[in-house]
Amino acid sequence: MDSSLYNCIVGKAGEASLTELKELSLVNQRFSTVDGIGKCCPALEILHLQGNNLQEIGDIRKLKHLKRVNLTLNLLGSIEKLGSLEELEIADFSCNNIASVSEVCEELKECLKLNDLTLLGNPCTRSPNYRNYVIASLPQLLRLDHVEITRLDKIQATADLENYTKEFETFQKTQNMDNNEPERKKSQETPRNWPNPPDFRFHRPRTLEIRGKMLNVNEGNFIYDVKECENFYEMELSVPKFVYSDDIGVDVQKTYVRVDVKGNVFQLVFNENIDSQNSKAQRSLATGKLYIRMPKLK
Repeated sequence: MDSSLYNCIVGKAGEASLTELKELSLVNQRFSTVDGIGKCCPALEILHLQGNNLQEIGDIRKLKHLKRVNLTLNLLGSIEKLGSLEELEIADFSCNNIASVSEVCEELKECLKLNDLTLLGNPCTRSPNYRNYVIASLPQLLRLDHVEITRLDKIQATADLENYTKEFETFQKTQNMDNNEPERKKSQETPRNWPNPPDFRFHRPRTLEIRGKMLNVNEGNFIYDVKECENFYEMELSVPKFVYSDDIGVDVQKTYVRVDVKGNVFQLVFNENIDSQNSKAQRSLATGKLYIRMPKLK
């Protein structure tokens, strides 16, 4: 295990024995791997890893007692071999780079206790009939992307699963054709050295984009919730009540929203274009929470 990871775990655990530790939070620690965590903390039931630089699940799959995992704001392209977590009940993979919803369902079908899954902010959510396909493929789910799954939802989704599968195959072929052309052009370009690659987007303040690509950033460790409806996104950001509204800046652009709270930036990138002109932000006087409603661009 990497020494910085081990030292961080020891610091978070305090006096508790690592082998008996039940819950661990390693939020915004810049880790690109958590290899060794399965051996170090085998009894973990709750694991928070938001805002790191993880590209692979790694040793998380060895945590046989894990019931809840949050991997929001990482660099995951897949959740390979996560299906070995038989006790998993709640999983949040929001704001990663997971492209294949069929692979997600294939990996999680063995997690029979999984009842709450979140995939918001991933390319896979753009697949046709994404929600119905996930509901039909993972019948154990009770909630998907913070929305309750009703009995009627399951009946309707299951009835058309074969059609959804065909649509996915066609959609995937189209995506592959679209993606091949940029790769060919990219291979002909002159190599350039970038001082801040995506793996280290949290290492320096104000690294909000890499090579023209906006990044998901949460410098203030803000708790947030995003709901996606047919025509709009709605975001709730937990801003401390004592912070004056004059110290909060909101910037809604076509593909992302950025909130600056006294110098701490929260930035979230969307897969669909936003109507920035008609977006609205409102703050609760009672709780201090910030609510932003962003219509999708038609």
